Amino acid sequence: MDQQITRRGVMKAFLVAGATGAMGLVSTTAQAAPRVPAAKVYDAIILGAGTAGLVAAVEAYDQGIKPVVLEKMDLPAGNSIYALGSVNACGTRMQRQEGVTDSKDDLFSDMMKIAVGQADPALTRTYVEHIGEDVDWLQDTIGVKFHKLEKLPYPLLSRIHRVEGGSITGGGKLIRLLLAACTKRNIPILYNTKAVELMTDKNMAVTGVRALTEEGLVDFKSRGGVVIATGGFSANREMLCSYMGGATSRLALRGSPYVTGENISLTKPIFAKLVHLDQFHCGPIVSATHANPADALNCGYGIIVDLRGKRIIDEVNT
Repeated sequence: MDQQITRRGVMKAFLVAGATGAMGLVSTTAQAAPRVPAAKVYDAIILGAGTAGLVAAVEAYDQGIKPVVLEKMDLPAGNSIYALGSVNACGTRMQRQEGVTDSKDDLFSDMMKIAVGQADPALTRTYVEHIGEDVDWLQDTIGVKFHKLEKLPYPLLSRIHRVEGGSITGGGKLIRLLLAACTKRNIPILYNTKAVELMTDKNMAVTGVRALTEEGLVDFKSRGGVVIATGGFSANREMLCSYMGGATSRLALRGSPYVTGENISLTKPIFAKLVHLDQFHCGPIVSATHANPADALNCGYGIIVDLRGKRIIDEVNT
């Protein structure tokens, strides 16, 4: 994989993709997959047209790298369009303008604390060191507008930068803005194009992707590598059962039904090291309405009670 993509573009893609899920669907005009171009060799191949994939594509292009984005659905249909579009960050221009005092070390400490020490320290540190400038990048390069910062109950700091979505979700708005940025740069996004195999050379180095298109199997070759930005496996009950247990596989799906674990299935044949597959992010959802009570709690006035109406936790510490 190209060092520039790895060091900057890919990390930025995954940093800004940490959005908090919420129900609500963005209406996006479905686009038929264009005919596969005759030249099928690119500087970089990016799998998945979600937040991570589209950010990686824009950043790669701006570095002089010519990417292609392959998306298995006929429109961006991943978890981003369900999300509030909230990014946990410190050191942003918004914080400085609003007089918020924060530190990268404090953010790192809090992220490790909430992960009960299970988060990867190097990855978490990378996130902390770059997320501030990446939020600024979303504003300056992509044109994202954020709501005014609010001080949430814990840890009583203004870190949540939430995308203004207007009549749609913040995540849906973010996707639309990223698609517009790709269109402006003439970055090809091929829909109805599902990666089914990573192509390798005799040394098992990844050289491209074999994808199922409307015209059959097509080989896409890459000079610089392949970026897999297909999300997790929350909609794959077999994987949930295998890695997290049967009870988890029976939880109600929260998010896209198309996030089915290609990041795992594509890399297994090349012996990728898979870690932390038994861990996941979750939040309370009202089963009858599918509503997320996070805002009621975050405003500082919500409480959590059991079936008998007894308060069971100090909500400020959540």
